[in-house]
Amino acid sequence: MNKRNQTIWTLLVVLALLFIILNGFKLYPIQKKFRRIESRAQNVQIGTDKELENTIEYLEARLEDRNKYIFDLKNEPLNLQNVLYLYDAQGRRLKYKDTKKLRITAVFTGGTKPHALINYRDMNYTVAMGDSIADGEIVWIDEEEVVLSKDNKEIHYPVTVSASKNNLPSGNNN
Repeated sequence: MNKRNQTIWTLLVVLALLFIILNGFKLYPIQKKFRRIESRAQNVQIGTDKELENTIEYLEARLEDRNKYIFDLKNEPLNLQNVLYLYDAQGRRLKYKDTKKLRITAVFTGGTKPHALINYRDMNYTVAMGDSIADGEIVWIDEEEVVLSKDNKEIHYPVTVSASKNNLPSGNNN
């Protein structure tokens, strides 16, 4: 081989070695990073995390405890009687806070026997003497009151909306 070929081969080998060394310096940090990622991947547990599992159990237990609470509003915001004041025919203010209470709203005395319109547990009932309501029996109905016999006691309920006799129209207008 002549000196020219030897010089070309020497330059090629030196340039190849130089290229390999430079690429090694460039690829070494990437290789180091890859090894760290690989070692972290080896330590990863497949499945659920213990801390997450404990948090979920705690939240489920709290939710079950909260489901045991009974939510009851004493002042219902949608009840208009909390906002509006209602009055009967005599100008007395009506108080309907307790819905389980028995209230006499009207009395009809024009027929063969008197009837009363009663509001009990937010339901309206028309009763006559001898009928039973609220675990008691109606024993008397007149224009002023309704008498209920319950547990051998007589309970007198006044008519909440009654028209006075002076305000009633009569056939005689003298």
